[in-house]
Amino acid sequence: MGITDLQCTGWDYAVCTNLEDDNTLSNIGTGYHIYYNRVINGVPITQTMDSGDNLEDMDSTMETWSYESLEFFVDKDGIASVAYRDPYIIGETKTENLSLLPFSEIMKTYEKMMVVTNADNMEYENSRVYDIDRIVLGYARIYEPSKDAHTGLLVPVWDFFGTRKTETEYDGESYSDTTDYPTWSYLTINAVDGSIIDRSLGY
Repeated sequence: MGITDLQCTGWDYAVCTNLEDDNTLSNIGTGYHIYYNRVINGVPITQTMDSGDNLEDMDSTMETWSYESLEFFVDKDGIASVAYRDPYIIGETKTENLSLLPFSEIMKTYEKMMVVTNADNMEYENSRVYDIDRIVLGYARIYEPSKDAHTGLLVPVWDFFGTRKTETEYDGESYSDTTDYPTWSYLTINAVDGSIIDRSLGY
């Protein structure tokens, strides 16, 4: 494809489905989801399942910008589909030799902000437990859509991955749900200043 600055950074098992006329899903293939990310000075942009172009509210008229994404779906017959979205053009380096916060400071921020960002959920959940089993240092693209929806910055961040189990109760019945998407980052912390980045918004 002539793409030389993106590298394979991960894969997962995949099921490809089709939405039928009666709104049911039919299985049209199984295989592997392989994703590629841009690598800057040997460090990749961290793969997450968020698109990075959400709006803060549905009434917003701001132009948004999705993360760069190169994905392959491979089944027993070979490459079944390819999707390359919103390719980046890398410009100048704004700051050389950034100093990162000590990891102990990152963990203090994590412990505090996981409670803060999940506080509203306890209004309708009995419990919510996260089991973080992977913490990744990589790049994330951030931008300010209200000022410029075509230019952003790649900044070093820490992402926290794992599983989430919730317990709820409705109409006298108890329910539990476990979420374990391998590329769902439950918290993203700027490795330079400790600020929280909303992966779904892209800033």
